[in-house]
Amino acid sequence: MAQWTERIVTSNTDGPTELAVGDIDSDGIIDVLYVNHYPAQSFVWHKNYGNGNFGPGQEIGAINLPRNMAVGDIDGDGDLDVFGSTPHASPPNLVKYENLDGLGSFGPRTVIATPNTSGERAILIRDINGDGHNDLVVGSIDDDTLAWYKNLDGNGNFDTGNIIISGYVNGSGIDVGDIDGDGDLDIVAGTLNYNIMSWFENLDGTGTFGPPREIGSSGMAVLSVFLADMDGDGYRFGRGCWGFCLVGKS
Repeated sequence: MAQWTERIVTSNTDGPTELAVGDIDSDGIIDVLYVNHYPAQSFVWHKNYGNGNFGPGQEIGAINLPRNMAVGDIDGDGDLDVFGSTPHASPPNLVKYENLDGLGSFGPRTVIATPNTSGERAILIRDINGDGHNDLVVGSIDDDTLAWYKNLDGNGNFDTGNIIISGYVNGSGIDVGDIDGDGDLDIVAGTLNYNIMSWFENLDGTGTFGPPREIGSSGMAVLSVFLADMDGDGYRFGRGCWGFCLVGKS
């Protein structure tokens, strides 16, 4: 049986809404990041000195009403950049912070234009079209839209968004993986009626997606979804809040 020991990263926060991990300073040790929703309203990271001993919080950037974040190399320089969303700010924004030196020194906030979607919330960083550059998958709550943004040049310059479906998703609970074993990335998402998860097939491996295919009903809000091979049969399908980690509607 697994044994767990609690390690407190920080007590100097109130109302974190999203947690992420990644090697921010390129020392081979996983650090911790979070969204400080209230009262500080910022994106923060804590250096891991090893054995779960963390340094003080280092602010990535202050922003009004932050909600979600994602971590990944978006400009191909080998270090981890940070993306965040502010769906309840006015105007709502999808933002990027570049890791300038691979050591956790971040550049100023850059707003990513999202003219075809509104109220971005959930964010994933994945190579959707198989060109070797990480793209963005985003769920938005103002228009209940699932979309992906193509990384045009491998440097983190994006197109205006490719809508997969509108008026359908709840803006939370999305994950990406090869559902049908054809070698490309499909998408799983919680849907607007809060009772169903659906998956969307990447039809050609370049980001052209088919209609939703319902997976199952939870009777509750699907606010978080993860893909994993739960039964060891080699198929990486849904490990989601519909099965054993139900989360109420918010």
